[in-house]
Amino acid sequence: RLVSSASPVPVYSVYAAQLGGGGVGGRMMEGQIQGQKAAELAVRIIGGELPETLPVITGNLSRPMFDYRVLKRFGVHTAKLPADAVVINKPLSTFAVNKTAVWMGSLFTLFCAAGLVFLTLNICKRRRVEELLRLKIDEYQESREDLQSTEEMLRAQVEEYMLSQDELQATEEMLRVQLEVVEESSQKFKAVFEHSPVTVALTSLPEGTFSEVNQAFIDMFGYSRDEAIGKTTVELGVWLCDSVRSHFLQLLREDRYVHNFEAEMRRKDGEEFTVLFSGVRLDIAGKPCVLSAVMEITEQNRLQNQLLQSQKFETVGRLAGGIAHDFNNILSIILANASLLTMSSMDARTMASVQQIKDATERAASLTRQLMRFGRGCKQDFNPRPLDLNRVIGGYSEMLARLLGEDIALQMSFCGEPAVVEADANMMGQIVMNLSVNSRDAMPRGGQLSIRT
Repeated sequence: RLVSSASPVPVYSVYAAQLGGGGVGGRMMEGQIQGQKAAELAVRIIGGELPETLPVITGNLSRPMFDYRVLKRFGVHTAKLPADAVVINKPLSTFAVNKTAVWMGSLFTLFCAAGLVFLTLNICKRRRVEELLRLKIDEYQESREDLQSTEEMLRAQVEEYMLSQDELQATEEMLRVQLEVVEESSQKFKAVFEHSPVTVALTSLPEGTFSEVNQAFIDMFGYSRDEAIGKTTVELGVWLCDSVRSHFLQLLREDRYVHNFEAEMRRKDGEEFTVLFSGVRLDIAGKPCVLSAVMEITEQNRLQNQLLQSQKFETVGRLAGGIAHDFNNILSIILANASLLTMSSMDARTMASVQQIKDATERAASLTRQLMRFGRGCKQDFNPRPLDLNRVIGGYSEMLARLLGEDIALQMSFCGEPAVVEADANMMGQIVMNLSVNSRDAMPRGGQLSIRT
């Protein structure tokens, strides 16, 4: 009570026992309500339910309660309170104090007023009737003279009406035919719009609010028709980049149509994909709209990139095969001359040097043969035959060791018996090279690559 009297602003409380002590009130808890809820639980336990199966009651433990005198002090009108609010200290109205006297006085006043109104209306009505009768008598005298001319006019109107009926029937038939044509066109457009394999949508300008979408749109973006219609493209987040959307709208404003506009878009689940976006500006019921068609090209772009990579890989393979072929001719000359030197007489030291030249040349020739096989494999010539994987993969060991670099250790382990398969030897070597390159890229800090058969 002291805090409320000293506070320049309303004071609220959560305990019903403090209501009437100067606070405004609020959503207050009562011991009666909590006791009632506890009694309900007790009845259920007596009825056979286990206490541990009963839920903890957390709701409906309070109700809105307010003090009218405090509300009036702070100028808070009771109309702003919740509908189920309890208000204390509210002054009683005259109607509540003496209902019988109020009702009797009201009925008597109403009866007297009704009597006066009835008498006044009756007098006015009688005067209007008398005046009306006087006027009618005068009009009757004049109408007799006009009656004959009116009959002639009505006869002419009847004849015109009969003619107009025939024209009206013909007009109705023509309108019926036009309506059937319009209905058929509407059904055709609706069928084409709904069942089109291309995603089609109708949006407003410039907000981009969807007013209609077809089934292909639902399948592509993952939104149901109810989720899409009435929402804007920004609210749904279908455009991955706002600047791309702004550029599309600018082109549409300048040319009224956009054809094959490539853009990145986003599905409902967050997946990003690439599309070709085409749109045309229309005016429907005086409002600017955009009829758009969207075609996904994510897979086409991926295949095109794969084709470019394959063409680059084939070009590199051919170049490597050509260089290896020329280099192999040079090594053949060195190896032949080194072999001739080993047949001549020379001292042991010179003979050892020549033998080292011959061994190094044979290793270089082995590497060039691997490059030549790699180059032939890039031409995609398929020649399957039975081959031993142990020998095919083992022939690429030196090239793989140089391809992987010093940070990655190459460990090759072959089974004891021949691992015979039917395949193309060059393509099998290319597969091993591709897998090794992928493994190297997956170990940027080095590691160990194991190849086993």
